[in-house]
Amino acid sequence: MNNVFKIAFEVVAPSIPGYGCQVACARVLRKLMERLNIKKFYLQGGDWGSLITSNLAKLYPAQVFGLHLNMLAAMPDASLKVAALEIIGSLFPKVFNDFVVEHYIVLGLRSVLPFPPTSYIGSKVRDRYGYDQSRWQYLAVPTAHFSGLNEMFDRTPPELSSVLYNLTHYTEAPDVGHFAAFEMPRPLAVDIFEFVKKLER
Repeated sequence: MNNVFKIAFEVVAPSIPGYGCQVACARVLRKLMERLNIKKFYLQGGDWGSLITSNLAKLYPAQVFGLHLNMLAAMPDASLKVAALEIIGSLFPKVFNDFVVEHYIVLGLRSVLPFPPTSYIGSKVRDRYGYDQSRWQYLAVPTAHFSGLNEMFDRTPPELSSVLYNLTHYTEAPDVGHFAAFEMPRPLAVDIFEFVKKLER
């Protein structure tokens, strides 16, 4: 892919310290970049990484060239489907378990995750992960959204995402679910390269 795009990356892929503590993680990861002597960088994130990288871009916009997300949390409770599953899962765990087993492509990684996960995990960690209303403020850093059409937790249309993000690049990926890097690594990588190439012109 490097030869096609004429771009090379030095990839820093850290483990998430303090799982779920998005603001604290963002600060720790910025310190890591400083220690590596990397002054300015691109960010990419999905799942928890999308929330952490979004916070990093909001806290330190001068250090971020661009933000590429494959899960863009633009609106709280954006999906009625997710809300319905949360209620059903908490009242009838067997129903949620059956849904997970039948919808592998949507949730992905069934073979390595212990299912059924509690469908109300958000309420369990809300007080521990540093929630801040400022995450719903506009982010001026150029942002790309690689939107998996089978992604259950991210169904916000670009027209609404643009209210909170400087959305400069948008791609719909029909066969991609929640774990894009696992399910379709090449299309995700191509989209990252295309986004960066657009910003580097």
